[in-house]
Parts: sequence; C-alpha cells; structure tokens
Amino acid sequence: MSYMAEHPEKYDELVRKGILTYLELLMYRAGFEVPGEWRNGYEALIEVLQREPSVRSTYDTLIQRASTHILDAEADHYGSLLDQVKERFDA
Repeated sequence: MSYMAEHPEKYDELVRKGILTYLELLMYRAGFEVPGEWRNGYEALIEVLQREPSVRSTYDTLIQRASTHILDAEADHYGSLLDQVKERFDA
C-alpha cells in the first residue's frame, strides 16, 4: 500500500497546498497582491470545494490546473521524509 493511500489526510493537505499556490500565482499574474486574509479565505474555499460533492467538478478542474504545484508539494513532502530518515541514520 502506498504512503498516500495510508495517509489520505496528508494527500488532501498536499493537494490543498498545490491549489493554493496555483491560485496565488494566478492572482499575482493578474496584478493582485495576496494579503494574509485572502490566503486564509482561499484555504477555506479550497476545503469547502474539497468536501462538497455538489462542486466536485470545480475542485477537479482546480486539481488539473494546479497539478504541477501539487507535484511540487508532494516532492517537498517526500524530500522532508527522506531528510528525516537520513538524520536518524546519521545520528
């Protein structure tokens, strides 16, 4: 069984992180600064889209558009796991 299958809540978190990065970059390219309160609002919106079946198609589209950023979030996560393992063996 894969790590993500055993930790679905972590995978959901990484997907949210990737979508958030995508939305922030999209807003930045459109000329908007993304203040902290907007970021909090985006995070809440992403969680609602993730949980609400009636807007699943919107969420799926965001996953598709943010796929590169989601992969980056996964790579960062796995990289940190590998660093933790290395530290254990080096200690």
